[in-house]
Amino acid sequence: MHHARGSNAWGPRPGSLRQWLWLLLIAVAASCASASAEAVDDVVGQLTTMAEAGQFDRMLDLVENGGIDPDGNRVDDLIRSLHLHRKHVDRWSHDRGIAFEHAVDEMGVLLDAGFIEDALGFAIEAHGLAPDADVFLQDVRTLRLVKQAVDRADRAEGKDDWVEAANLYRRLDLLFDDRASVHHKNLKRASQHIRVMRMYIPDRLRKLSEQRAKRRGEQIDPIHFGDDTWEERLKGVSLTMLRDALYEVHRRHVSNRGYVPQLQGAIDTLIVLINTDGMEAVFPSLADFEAIARFEADLLDRRQALGDLKRELKRSEIRMIIRRIMRKNRETVKLPDAVVIYEMTEGSLAALDEFTSVIWPYDKEQFRRNTKGRFPGVGIQISMSVGPLTVIDLVEGSAAHAVGFRAGDEVVEIDGYDVRGYSPRYVMWKTRAESGGGIRIAVERKGEAEPVLIEADHGVTLTVKRPQGRLTVKSPLRGTPAYLGGVLAEDVIATVDGDPTDDWTLDQAVRNITGPPGTAVTLGIERRGEPDLIDKTIKRAEIEIESIKGWRLKGDDTWDFYVDRGRRIGYIRLSQFIPQSSDDMNRAINQMDDGEGLEGLILDLRFNPGGLLNKAVDVTNAFVKTGLIVSTVDADGKVTDPRRASPDRTHRDFPMVVLINQGSASASEIVSGALQDHGRATVVGTRSFGKGSVQDLYPIDRGHALLKLTTHHYRLPLNRIIHREPDSTRWGIEPNLIVEMSDDQVREALKRRQNLDVLRRRDEADAGGEDPQNILDEGLDPQLEVALLLLKAKAVARNLMFAGHSTAPQAPGDPGRYATKRPGS
Repeated sequence: MHHARGSNAWGPRPGSLRQWLWLLLIAVAASCASASAEAVDDVVGQLTTMAEAGQFDRMLDLVENGGIDPDGNRVDDLIRSLHLHRKHVDRWSHDRGIAFEHAVDEMGVLLDAGFIEDALGFAIEAHGLAPDADVFLQDVRTLRLVKQAVDRADRAEGKDDWVEAANLYRRLDLLFDDRASVHHKNLKRASQHIRVMRMYIPDRLRKLSEQRAKRRGEQIDPIHFGDDTWEERLKGVSLTMLRDALYEVHRRHVSNRGYVPQLQGAIDTLIVLINTDGMEAVFPSLADFEAIARFEADLLDRRQALGDLKRELKRSEIRMIIRRIMRKNRETVKLPDAVVIYEMTEGSLAALDEFTSVIWPYDKEQFRRNTKGRFPGVGIQISMSVGPLTVIDLVEGSAAHAVGFRAGDEVVEIDGYDVRGYSPRYVMWKTRAESGGGIRIAVERKGEAEPVLIEADHGVTLTVKRPQGRLTVKSPLRGTPAYLGGVLAEDVIATVDGDPTDDWTLDQAVRNITGPPGTAVTLGIERRGEPDLIDKTIKRAEIEIESIKGWRLKGDDTWDFYVDRGRRIGYIRLSQFIPQSSDDMNRAINQMDDGEGLEGLILDLRFNPGGLLNKAVDVTNAFVKTGLIVSTVDADGKVTDPRRASPDRTHRDFPMVVLINQGSASASEIVSGALQDHGRATVVGTRSFGKGSVQDLYPIDRGHALLKLTTHHYRLPLNRIIHREPDSTRWGIEPNLIVEMSDDQVREALKRRQNLDVLRRRDEADAGGEDPQNILDEGLDPQLEVALLLLKAKAVARNLMFAGHSTAPQAPGDPGRYATKRPGS
């Protein structure tokens, strides 16, 4: 059929009835489409709102009963995840209630038995699990425990037993978590005495520790504090360092409180030093009580005079006060000048804040290693492993032996509760308690693949010891000399260049294993299943620290960054902010984007203590195109050093969750807070640490030492100050979605995650190990589970939106949708 030009073969002809009918059909269809789009928008909005509010039960009802096609929009996976989450929440709630009741019961029983320190440990646990923490602190049992703990700490102070006092004050401080409390102040004072003993009289500190262990019925291995003497540590200390530190603090410290608090702190530390029992063993003049009294009286007079001042001191007056204190020292107690200078400097800075300090000549090299992101060594992560609760002194034929205990057994559970983190004293008391109902004890035994369960009718008499930890390889670092040389996770380093490591501290081990690149070190390794020591001679190299990790290690020991490959959701853990962190993170993101795509990202900053400010800015800029990232403010509120985003450094936009907890500090708080302020990411977890102060380095005494000085506070784009002051009621980053984890949950999640991160031998890897998916399937990490649920819900909402508006989503890399240049490409 032929049609005239301009006619419509399939539509109505102009002016005909068919035309009007056709237009009516179009109008009805448009109206229906509009109503349908509005309905989709409503569902999408509800999904997004519920996800960001953590309302997952309501979300489950919506996706199951809201008329959403599960096949067309991939809702089925979200429904399964929501059902699993509900099951996990029920279990978490039940377990939390049981754990709270158990902690309260144990606290009460131990309190009645007079085991105050162990009772405080359970009080801290109960406080973290309590439905209402404030109500728990006011419970009559808690109040009685606190009073007895304070009384015992006071008695310990009266006996100069600062180890006992510090342990009690530390637990009281953890229980109340209030930096303005008397418990925190008492802990600071006791810690000053501990510091003095560790520096000058480690034998006295060792003796007090051993006496405490004996009182608690514990057996401990000899305690070692290193071989370096106080003379070696104070080598190079000069009077100029003290003066320079005082002057720089006065000029630049964020508090701008003047010289008086510094000098009072310097005097306080000298008073602590001369009143620490046992110092006469190192400084014989401190046996002269009359000399001590005269020196202390002079110090107290000067402290009072400083407190009475109504004006600021001049530099000339500062020099005069220091000269007179040093002269009075020479006339009375005759401490070495280096000791007086060192102690006055430490005390003057301790009076300011916990982050201002001097990097002394002795510490400069280690400080340089810690901050540059590289170090010369062999490439292993090492730790001083905590010894297990080990059964010792078991007599054959005894009641304990008769019911099945053997020497060397490692106690792991009592009546179903994990006790590996508890004290030997508690475990011995618990196993001896005759409740009449019997006791069930699980032990790990060499040669047995599974724990051995031992049941006794009325408790047993066991002697349990926690041996000193061994120097253990946590994991070799990928591609390093140790990795290539065959060092394995869980290897015990028994010797270094032939010297036994049994008595070494971790610092000693680091100093002896690291060294100039190109030099060699011989490690004597004890390995499970090998009868003899294995010597491995390894050439040192410059080692680059890995700060970026993914979800799972692949067979070639590289990271798979997808936590949910089907949804194209990535997972990046950033452990610290070092020079290569932002570049490594950008490579990981580009790797996913260039591969299967990236439609959501979890950035895990939990337990990240911070690092370099410029790297925190770079990481934030990778997700924020424009605007302020962070600035700093001084004591007068003056804004300085604003750091702004640059659009050419930003990835395309995608949904994002940041995980934080109380271990996230400094640079981690800048990143999470800035992303939160810009609305770029949802923050999930618990409130961060609150370390929002800026430390700048200043050379003192012509650079022979460094002053790390708090000069400013960080301020986020919405004018929030991160830093926690002693009287702060709000600090750090408060998550958009708070997800609490108990101490047990944190320990188990960390343990499983660390096991998964270990580089293993090829035969072990081929044999198959634990799947990280188990962490999610078993509900071991509630914070990560919620983060993933949130992103899955947003993915469903996004799919519904595109389907409801007949607009197909563009490819992940399409610049029409995400118009920015990728960083790191």
